[in-house]
Amino acid sequence: MQIFISYRREDTAGRAGRLFDALVSRLGTRNVFQDVTAIAPGTDFDREITAAINRCDAALVIIGSDWATLAGPAGRRLDDGDDYVHREVAAALSSGVPVVPVLVGGASMPSADELPKDLQPLAQRQAVTIRDDFWHEDVDTLTRRLRRDDIVVEHRRRWPVLVAGATIAALAVIGVIWMVGDRDGGDDGASNGDQITGCPEPHESWNTIQVDAAATETFDDGDVQLVFSVRRAMLDTEQDRVYLDVEVRNESDPNSTAVPYYNQEFFESLLVDGLSQGVAQCLTVEGNANLHPDQRAIGLVGFDLTEDPTGQPIVLELLSGDPDITVTR
Repeated sequence: MQIFISYRREDTAGRAGRLFDALVSRLGTRNVFQDVTAIAPGTDFDREITAAINRCDAALVIIGSDWATLAGPAGRRLDDGDDYVHREVAAALSSGVPVVPVLVGGASMPSADELPKDLQPLAQRQAVTIRDDFWHEDVDTLTRRLRRDDIVVEHRRRWPVLVAGATIAALAVIGVIWMVGDRDGGDDGASNGDQITGCPEPHESWNTIQVDAAATETFDDGDVQLVFSVRRAMLDTEQDRVYLDVEVRNESDPNSTAVPYYNQEFFESLLVDGLSQGVAQCLTVEGNANLHPDQRAIGLVGFDLTEDPTGQPIVLELLSGDPDITVTR
């Protein structure tokens, strides 16, 4: 379940940040999107927001006492079609995802007459109130509501069916999965409450994507040297998902410490034509969760798509975008 948070900074920045932290603690970092934390500097804000809404399962609109009335240079900001909150809410309402108004700071739900025409459907959505004095209890109520099947439903924007052998300009990946090679006998398993689930077994209906022979990059921070190689790429058009068969070798100094490959931070973002598709949604891992020097990892990692990748450059940023691995050209 992925949640998108819309808020106006001048109105509810503090409470929106607090709610983000509370939801992350309950749902996991990869499942909550807030622009301040999720959009990297220099990226296209509008495209990132649109992509996040298209891949989310529910959108929360944080409403404070000044949300509907805050004025700008040309009048009420909410009436401005270029206002970022207006654009976010309009996009969420038109996307088909559940939209939940969240009232904070003693705010009341605006009536339809108080909203611009394209935002008036928001007034018909059942609101949730989060009170400062009962914050944790109310956030728990919100979380339970989000988890109900009649509130959060599977949402995925479908793109046209792709033919076998469709050309994808660029793919990149970081991932680790099935541990092989020499291992210590000790317990090096990672404990992470925000672990992603395993990928399904490759299916004969998946389309094979030709991988470039030079689809290899090395990450070297002076202490750890990791070599990433994408051996195979597959496209599941039924689920709008790309799966990558990845080998990772730890070529660090033998005295270096092991690298934990359950660490979600390695999965920075998959880009389609420069537009973020989000982090990996599945990861198949067997054996030791840590990769020691002179060990390698082989496995499968999957990324959900909200854009048709046909003929578009696709890149997976890893470790905050350095390096990027070109898989096909």
